[in-house]
Amino acid sequence: GPPLLQNGVPPISADPPLHTWTRRLVLPTMSPARVAEYEVFTRELCRRLVTEFVERGDTADAAAEYAQQIPVRVIGHILGVPEDMAPTFTEWVRDVLEF
Repeated sequence: GPPLLQNGVPPISADPPLHTWTRRLVLPTMSPARVAEYEVFTRELCRRLVTEFVERGDTADAAAEYAQQIPVRVIGHILGVPEDMAPTFTEWVRDVLEF
């Protein structure tokens, strides 16, 4: 298979042919029908994140505490990552993508 990084760039951000290979691998999980399967989880996650802000009664960093959480946690859900491991999984993903 292709290398994990191309000049230090994650596969999904790389140039072809690595990007093409990665896209073919990921695309089936992102078809409209498959994405519809994650809608309920995604909506509940979004509500839960907003509820945490409201209950905290403080300011929130909408980028770090909301927008950046959604894709990583939905992908974790797709991969079967237990919800209690979401913070750890998020850190792993961030470490890989931000090296």
